[in-house]
Amino acid sequence: SQTERRPAAPVLDTQAAEKHRLRLINTSVDSHMLVKLDGHSFSVIEADFIPVEESAVDGWLLIAIGQRYDVVFEANQTSGNYWFRAEVATECGSVSNGNGRAIFRYDASDTSTPEDTTETPPTVECIDFPTIPYWKQSVDKDDFAQQAKTLSTGFGEGVTVNGESLLLWHLNTTAMSIHWDKPTLGYVFNGSTSYPQEYDVIEIPNEGVWTYWVIQQVSGSPPITHPIHLHGHDFFVLGHQASSTFDASSMIDQLNFDNPPRRDTATLPASGWLVLAFPANNPGSWLMHCHIAWHISEGLGVQFLEAKNQIVLPDEGQFTSQCSSWKQYTANMAFPQIDSGL
Repeated sequence: SQTERRPAAPVLDTQAAEKHRLRLINTSVDSHMLVKLDGHSFSVIEADFIPVEESAVDGWLLIAIGQRYDVVFEANQTSGNYWFRAEVATECGSVSNGNGRAIFRYDASDTSTPEDTTETPPTVECIDFPTIPYWKQSVDKDDFAQQAKTLSTGFGEGVTVNGESLLLWHLNTTAMSIHWDKPTLGYVFNGSTSYPQEYDVIEIPNEGVWTYWVIQQVSGSPPITHPIHLHGHDFFVLGHQASSTFDASSMIDQLNFDNPPRRDTATLPASGWLVLAFPANNPGSWLMHCHIAWHISEGLGVQFLEAKNQIVLPDEGQFTSQCSSWKQYTANMAFPQIDSGL
């Protein structure tokens, strides 16, 4: 038999009768997390670094992979020790790695262990905590109706790598795969106007335009929740729905264009859709991907090449030198690329 060994729970000294701010980050590979502090209530004040109107959490707070929340709690309970709990939200995936614990201690002289109530987290819907951005900004509904584009997600495209058969996730009908020694910005640097299909490049030619994206799980793919993360931007979350197919002609009124939630990681519900919008105001090559490590490893990503003529590129000599050094390194690398490279 094997006995599981866990480190002692960390202890955080907590000043009574004060408000405290916690920054909560889900850095897991494949687990949505539920968190709470026994006997205390959280209020969310920030989501993915976006200040939001203070919103009370009813019990447990669900944090998707890659998401960050700033919360405030008031140390207004009887002096003692209280468990901070982090549990895997098994409804959002099949992975269960036990639980995490920490102790919040009001009195440094009291080193007792809190009473363990073995509290069971509630059954939850795998949807993000609703937030309202502190700085109000609306999205143009008419512009959405004219420009929205669909990015489908699916599973099952087979390839063979090093003699092994692999199954891949895809976004925008392509399982993304990049070559480490041929970065996208290298193509831009060399003046290329086309890119390998597997790079899954979507060009946004002009800076300042708004872009709108419907991410839809296709029929037949596994009914899995995907945390979708965008580099280089935060985005507006106009709507989402599980077990549904989005129809812009009949469902546009279900979307929120009046100061919708804004963040950089949002949940695509199982067998459903997620609608996002963001202005192309940051020239560069920006990856959007599922934050489940295995899924981006298997290709569930796309890159937006944004206003490429306005990208500030490095000095030619520096760029060429660094690429040459990298190619020399990868030629004899101990760990060759065996997945999407992301």
